This record gives sequence, C-alpha cells and structure tokens, in this order.
Amino acid sequence: MSLTNCKNCKQEISDADKYCTQCGGKIIRERITFKTLIADAFWRAIGWDNKYLKTVHHLIIKPDVILGAYINGVRKRYVNPIAFFAIGMTISLITFNVFQEHFLELSGVAGVEIDEDFELPAESAVSFGTGDMPPETEESVKLQMQAIAYIQTTILKYFNIYSFALLPLYAFVGFLVFRKQNNYTEHLIINAYLQGFLFLWTTSFFLITLVAFESLYNYSIVLTIFFYQYAYAKLYKLSFGQSILYLLKFLGIGIILMLILVIISVGIGIAIAASGG
Repeated sequence: MSLTNCKNCKQEISDADKYCTQCGGKIIRERITFKTLIADAFWRAIGWDNKYLKTVHHLIIKPDVILGAYINGVRKRYVNPIAFFAIGMTISLITFNVFQEHFLELSGVAGVEIDEDFELPAESAVSFGTGDMPPETEESVKLQMQAIAYIQTTILKYFNIYSFALLPLYAFVGFLVFRKQNNYTEHLIINAYLQGFLFLWTTSFFLITLVAFESLYNYSIVLTIFFYQYAYAKLYKLSFGQSILYLLKFLGIGIILMLILVIISVGIGIAIAASGG
C-alpha cells in the first residue's frame, strides 16, 4: 500500500482512503474532465457529497460517528453543529408559518380568536363536552382555548427564539443523564446535531399530513423519543437494557423541566388572554 499526501492539507494518506483523515476532504485521483466538472457541481449542490446532506445521511445510519467526530476534532467533514441546527430550524420555521392554519388545526385551535368578542365554536363545545356546562365553566374552557391558541401562535411567531432557548435545556438534560461521558458544551454539540435532524424529521411528517394521514404528525413526536434513544445508545455503546434505563431517566428529567416551562407559559398565556392583550 503506497502513501501520498492530501492535496488540501498535505496530510499523509493511503491508496485506500476516500477522504482525508485530517481535513475531511474527498480524495480526487482521476484527471478532471468536463463531465466530472459538471457532475461535481451537481453533487455538491444536491448530492450525498454535499456536506449538509452527508450530515443528515450519517446521522441516520451512524450517529455515533458524526456525534463523536466534531467533539474529537473532525471539523471539516460535516456541517458545523450550530449551523446544522440553524438550517433545520429555518426549514421548520418557514414550513410551519406558511401552513400555519393547518398547524393550528392539528393543535385543535384553528379559528380561535384571542379577543373579547371570542365565542366558543360549536365543534369545540362538543369535543370538550361543554354543551351543558354552567356559564362560568364554559367561560373557563374558552379562556383555556384562547390561552392555547395564544401559545401556539406565539411559538410559531418566535419559533427561532424558542428553538435556540430550548437547545441549552436539552443539552442540560443530556448532561445530567450522561455527565460522566461528556461535559456540558459537548452535550450542546450533540443536541444541536440531534435537534437539527429532528427539525427535518417533524417537518417531513407535517408536510405529509397536508395530503393524508393527519395523525402521522403525532407519531413523529413519539418516534423522536426513539431516535434520541437510538443515537445515544450508538454513541455510548449501550446495551438494549441500558438504553431503556437511560431513556427513562432522560424522559423523567426532561418531563419535569418541560412541565415547569409549560406551567409558566400557560400562566403567562392565560394572564395575557384574560387582560385582552
């Protein structure tokens, strides 16, 4: 096996290498032709050789490699974790806002207006079982629906802010569960990659609901949990039993923190809706 040097960074490489172990650049051995020039431009734009698509692809088939790569110093082979997170978030932000009405329909609050003239729709009265409720109880349900609608529309409006605000929370949960393996900043990198991928995951499921299978979006949320389990199990070489235990611990801590945030958010939403804000 003969050795040569990478044309990009001069790192020593072998004939069997397809990518440089130092800079991550693809090893090009054949002479350039017009055909290879066009093909290279095409695949860099939309192919698997594109860094973003390669990052997505590898997160699916070998998340342990990509999650450990950036932490261990491989910085050019994949998209930067924060950039990857931002791209996925932007795709979700645009999609959910373009199809805002459909998103609110999935949340059960489509058509709910947050003002003093709001009236509880008949469909909602049936679904909530409020047809024979006393006025004060029905008014409470109206207020709850207004609060939920307010929260959902606010999340859509400030989706980027909420996403970036929650990323440190996910990293903190990961740090509490797996703190012996990686520090907090490394968990921030891990979760930036995972969340960036999950933005694409949930957005894809959401787009499918535009034409069929409206319940599919809810399943995507469940599958998100299993993707986290799959990725962490691969990263830390966990057995099936260990991955289940860590998953339960992750969910337990995450649910407690999320409930605290939901209670605070709902309280703020109800207060604003009640004041007519």
